[in-house]
Amino acid sequence: MASCWEHSAGFPQEVATAIEFYPEWQEKGLDFLAGFPEHKTPLPGGRRQSQSDILIVARSGAGLVVMTVEGKVDEGFDRPVEVWLGSSPSEGKRRRLAFLCDRLGLATDAVQAVPYQLLHRTVSAIIEADRLGAEPAMLVHSWGSLSGFEDYVAFLSQLGADAIPDGFVTARVPTGAIHLGWVQGDPQWLAM
Repeated sequence: MASCWEHSAGFPQEVATAIEFYPEWQEKGLDFLAGFPEHKTPLPGGRRQSQSDILIVARSGAGLVVMTVEGKVDEGFDRPVEVWLGSSPSEGKRRRLAFLCDRLGLATDAVQAVPYQLLHRTVSAIIEADRLGAEPAMLVHSWGSLSGFEDYVAFLSQLGADAIPDGFVTARVPTGAIHLGWVQGDPQWLAM
């Protein structure tokens, strides 16, 4: 993933194509401004931060967009929330889950089967976008199989959005809209 983004000098072709066909950015466009690899976003309720594979700052005709990117190569997401919590969750975990669900407008009991990683990566986009007065976006950039896509579909369904492969959709959260995307990476980068 790092090689793909580094050599692209902006958005990789498959991401640029998904952006080009996304109605929200189709007319306004989306220009890559900067990328920050392994960017950490602090979250309440513990010492571990949410670490995006890449944090992108971009500009559309409507203003700034902050996009967290989660890279996957033939792998699913982290544990479901119910496993992450465990049988007797700490106060910190309960506080963190309440915070994540509050930012997404979801009930804590409704997300038990959702991979924890999808929750915190999506909320990281919202947090970082809020800091810059930008629109939030979260992208899964996947190589190989569609491993984890079913989890992504189920998560977006809870947010009231219908996921599509190789494209972005819009979901509503308490602070407004968030752009969510899944894009299959070019397999040439698997050999790098």
